[in-house]
Amino acid sequence: MYPLIRKLAEEGRLNEVQSQIVEPRGAVELYDIKADPYEVHNLRGSPAHEEVRGRLRRRLRAWIDRTDDQGQKPDSAKVKEYFREYGRRSAKQRTERIKRLRRAVRNSDRQYLEWLAP
Repeated sequence: MYPLIRKLAEEGRLNEVQSQIVEPRGAVELYDIKADPYEVHNLRGSPAHEEVRGRLRRRLRAWIDRTDDQGQKPDSAKVKEYFREYGRRSAKQRTERIKRLRRAVRNSDRQYLEWLAP
């Protein structure tokens, strides 16, 4: 579905609201979900909502501190290496699975042809 939406956007065939799907979003989003349940109008830059943004920012900072959330800290070299190796293993496993499937299909096709024309 997303490739179709991107294509329609490139062709200029989306309206203003629809085109928001493919536009980059900022790091901060703030919506009045009662007045705007589909979250179309981002209020992050609205002076009228500055106090709300500040209050939410403080609550988020307190939560990060209270839970010792690690998302704000850079990953250690050990964590980075783990995910690099995980990616390599996953790619190798997918490649091996595809090769096994191809062999199975070739064997199946060969057996069918042998059965068909003895």
